[in-house]
Amino acid sequence: MRVAKYSFLPNPDDVDVPRHIIDRDRLRPGNLIVGQVLRRNGRLQLVRTETVEGLPPQQAAARTAFQNLTVVDPDDRLVMETGPKELLTRVIDIVAPVGLGQRMLIVSPPKAGKTIMLQKMCLAITQNRPDVHQMVL
Repeated sequence: MRVAKYSFLPNPDDVDVPRHIIDRDRLRPGNLIVGQVLRRNGRLQLVRTETVEGLPPQQAAARTAFQNLTVVDPDDRLVMETGPKELLTRVIDIVAPVGLGQRMLIVSPPKAGKTIMLQKMCLAITQNRPDVHQMVL
């Protein structure tokens, strides 16, 4: 189990999660877990799960796996245009409109402007739809 303090990178202080806890609480890769740990044989080991993704372990275990959820196509459009002087976001609206809930992959050669484009898109969404939660990886 990785620790957020180290940006989820491998670390000697990583917590071991015993197999019986993984099976009992139906833990999945990437779950955010809060629990109690003890040092055993020089390593930290999870001994009690308090919450999984902010829910009690029994409730979290009952959740449907992501890959088994019903796909819902985006139908609410996110307008990127913010003003007459910002052409990039206007072109995105015309050439490749973005829908609420849509995932996208932006690929281009180095130094072609991907970062600037992503920044402008995020700013446009923040300005036009402050209720939207954005995740950029």
